[in-house]
Amino acid sequence: MQKVDTQSPYAENIPTHTSGLMSGAISMTAEVKIGSVGRKTKCLYFDEITVKIHISPTIFIANNYKKGGCMYNEILKHEHTHVDVDRNIVNKYAGKVGQRILKIIDKTPIIGPIDARMSEEITAKMVQHVKSNMAYIKAQMLDERNRRQNLVDSLEEYQKIEDLGLCKDEREEIFSALRQRN
Repeated sequence: MQKVDTQSPYAENIPTHTSGLMSGAISMTAEVKIGSVGRKTKCLYFDEITVKIHISPTIFIANNYKKGGCMYNEILKHEHTHVDVDRNIVNKYAGKVGQRILKIIDKTPIIGPIDARMSEEITAKMVQHVKSNMAYIKAQMLDERNRRQNLVDSLEEYQKIEDLGLCKDEREEIFSALRQRN
């Protein structure tokens, strides 16, 4: 079952109907390659750091909305707003990731010379340092994503179609059918 990570703007006792949703996670992976020079004593350096940030959005719209109809199109537009939020978040945090990696490399361009017997342990620490920095940025990114996604799902946003009088006949027909089911 898909976890819904936005909060309803309505009180718990208010009956609601989900018309559509955008499902999709943001993932971030980091791969770190450490280079070395020397045999008995070594110098270690960051040879390659690759960070991938990926979004995989899928939009679902309830099947009681006719594809191409007014309500369907308004719901689709709303769900695309969620996708846009994720894209903006990914772009913003891709820049932060790049800045953090440059800061790590600038602060520690090379480690050594060290005893070669210590290279595995120090390599592991270097990799962990990068990955813990990326985990910190990912946590910030996901927190901001949740805040911004909840703004999209505000009561004001949900009331917009009604306030504009858009899709009035179609809306009344659909919600009348839903009330009859309950």
